[in-house]
Amino acid sequence: MGADERALTEEGRMIFRALGVLGVVCGVATASVAADIETDMTEPMREMGCTVRLTGEIAEGDLDRLRSVLQQNFGEGILPDHPDFREIVFRNLSPAVDYGDFFFTHRLCLNSPGGSVAEAKKIVQYMRADARAALGGVPTAVARGDRCEGACALVFLAGRFLRFENTPAYENRPNALLHPEGVLGLQAPLPVRPEGSVDDSQLAAWVQGAADSVAWLTQAVAEKTLFLTSDGVAQMIGAVAPGMARVETVGDAVRWGIEVEPTQLSFGGYDPDRETFLNAVCRNAALGLGDAADLEAGPESMTFEAAGEDHVGTTGGFVDALSGREYSCLVETFSWQDFSSLMDMRAGEGNPHTRGLELTRLRYAGTAPRVIFRAVDPCQDCDLMAELPDIAAYPPDTPLAVLSPPVN
Repeated sequence: MGADERALTEEGRMIFRALGVLGVVCGVATASVAADIETDMTEPMREMGCTVRLTGEIAEGDLDRLRSVLQQNFGEGILPDHPDFREIVFRNLSPAVDYGDFFFTHRLCLNSPGGSVAEAKKIVQYMRADARAALGGVPTAVARGDRCEGACALVFLAGRFLRFENTPAYENRPNALLHPEGVLGLQAPLPVRPEGSVDDSQLAAWVQGAADSVAWLTQAVAEKTLFLTSDGVAQMIGAVAPGMARVETVGDAVRWGIEVEPTQLSFGGYDPDRETFLNAVCRNAALGLGDAADLEAGPESMTFEAAGEDHVGTTGGFVDALSGREYSCLVETFSWQDFSSLMDMRAGEGNPHTRGLELTRLRYAGTAPRVIFRAVDPCQDCDLMAELPDIAAYPPDTPLAVLSPPVN
C-alpha cells in the first residue's frame, strides 16, 4: 500500500471515528419492531387535526402499513346526519387547521425516537411521488408531548398538502406542524456504523454510504422533497449520534423554517408592547433571510421612528457579515396595530361573542409581519425582504414551550 493510500485510509478511519463514535445513527441500535399505527383520535391528535399517528421506532414494512391507512378516504360516506360526522370531519376546527380540502385529507402525527433511515426514506418518497394516491398529500405533525427525532424527522419534513393537482403554485407547499410542547430533533441520516473492528472494505462501504446519505439529504431539500432551510440542513448534517439538533426556541424555528402551531396567539395570548414586538420581528427577520445575507444585530434594543408613509424603521442596527454593509430594518406601519387589535379580538375584549373561542391560525388573518432590510448607504438591488411566521412576534430566544396554547 502506497503512502497516498495509507493516508486515505487513515483519513477514512478518522471520519469513521468522528461520525460513528459512541454508537449508531438515527436511533437504529438493534432490530426494531414495527411502529404502531393508531387511527383512534386522541385529544393531542385532535388538537393537531391528525387522523393517523405513528408511534415507536420506524422499521421495515411501516410504509406498507401506513399506505393502507392513508389511501383510505376516511370521510367517504360521512354526511352531516352521520353519527361520526362531527368527530371525524370537524376535527378541522383545531387551530392547527390548514387551507384546502381538508375534509378528506389525512394528517399524520409522529411520535418516534427514530429507527430505520432506509424505511423513512421510502415513506418520504411515497409522500413526494405518490401523495395524490393519498387524496391530497400527507400533512404531518408532532403533537403536544410527543417527540420525533432522527429518522422520524425526515418523515415530518416531508409533510405536504396538494391543494390543486397539476397547479405548479400549489405543488410544493410544506405542511408540517410542530406543537410548542412537541420535540423535533434533527440528526444526520447516516447509515448504521459497523460494530467492532472493521476492515478497509467495510470502512470504505460505510464512508460511501455516509456520503450518499448526505447527498440524498441535500438533493431532497433542493427538490422540495423535504422542507428545510439551508441552515437547518447544516445543523442536521452536523448532528451526529448521539447528538441531536433540537428545535427549542422561536429563533430555531424561524431559522430552520419549522412551522409551530397551534400557539397561544390563536387565543389572544400576547403581552409585549410595541417596541418589544418590533425588536422581535426585526431580529427574527434577520434569522429568516437564509442565504440572502448574514445579518448580525447589535446587542442593544433598537429604536424605531417613522420611515416614510408606510413603515417604521431603525437607523442602522444590522451589519451583513459577508459584505460589511449596514442595514436598517423597516416594518410596515400597521403591523403592530393590526396584530394587537387581532389579539384583543381573540382574547374577546370588547366582543363577548369571540371570548374564549378557538379560532383558526393567524397566518390566514393577514397579520404575519413583513420586513424590509434597506442598506444605509444606497445601492442598487440591495434591499432584502422577509415574510415571517406569527411566532416571530416573540424574541428569538423565547422557548417554544412558552407559546403553548391552553389545554382544551
